[in-house]
Amino acid sequence: MKAIGTKRSMVSASVALLGLAAAASAQLQTAQPLSVVTTEDPAAPGAFTLSFGGLGLTTSSHITSTTYELRLDPFQGTAHFESYLQHVQPLILPGGFSTGDITVEIVPGSSAGTFDAQSRIFTTSEFYAVSFTGDLSAFGLTSPVFLPSSSTGLVALDPEAGGMVGMDWTGAGELANPFDPANPLTFTYACAVNTVFPADAPNVVGLALVPDVLGLALPRDVERSLVGLLDQALARIQDGQRARAVQSLLAFAGKVSVLSGRLIDPSEAAQLVTLATQAIDLLGSGRLSDLAPRKGQ
Repeated sequence: MKAIGTKRSMVSASVALLGLAAAASAQLQTAQPLSVVTTEDPAAPGAFTLSFGGLGLTTSSHITSTTYELRLDPFQGTAHFESYLQHVQPLILPGGFSTGDITVEIVPGSSAGTFDAQSRIFTTSEFYAVSFTGDLSAFGLTSPVFLPSSSTGLVALDPEAGGMVGMDWTGAGELANPFDPANPLTFTYACAVNTVFPADAPNVVGLALVPDVLGLALPRDVERSLVGLLDQALARIQDGQRARAVQSLLAFAGKVSVLSGRLIDPSEAAQLVTLATQAIDLLGSGRLSDLAPRKGQ
């Protein structure tokens, strides 16, 4: 009879565990892409450059302002520009023609690409609408001109100092040649842009914690478990569920503490818990000092 009772207890415990697993699964939320809104870095102004290889001519001018919204999904690995607005000083084209003031915008819906969360590198392709105030009819141009481009950028984030994006977008085009109509002018263009953005809880989770976990080369099931908690935390932040987001971050920190000294180096575990602490602080809800990994764990 004792064996039967023990067996029944084991079955009951298994059913309870399955119920808890089902409940946890039902609560799983999936985060939306991060919205990273940046502005021109005053300490590192960018430049727009045109190169007319056939003429041996290169012309460049300063970017006076840039602001854009970059959507990054560290879980699905996608990236695109939701919006882009840039002002550039005049460029001088062959023959001394001036473009006048230049405004650059993304053609809505034209941007798509990928984001490698571990390296924090994104690549996108899009169309830019380039407006200008000068008279460029000699080159067959009327404002705006639509240019296809490829963009590559690196995102860096310090939870205290804020984030930075260093990006280049490049492409090639062709102009009517007012000096030799039978031979169009070919050119390449490059725009080097440096922007900054403030640290907030969503980008600490998505641009600091997720990449750091992926960089640990953990067993797949352990990595998925930790990243799943971060995905859930970010989704809850985006839904305005701050208290529940803190619960997810606490669960993440607790699991990291258990793994410290086993599957995760103690110093790396401490860094992950510190980042989780900073994310919670940015949410304005408590600290994790009691969950810091203990030496030797």
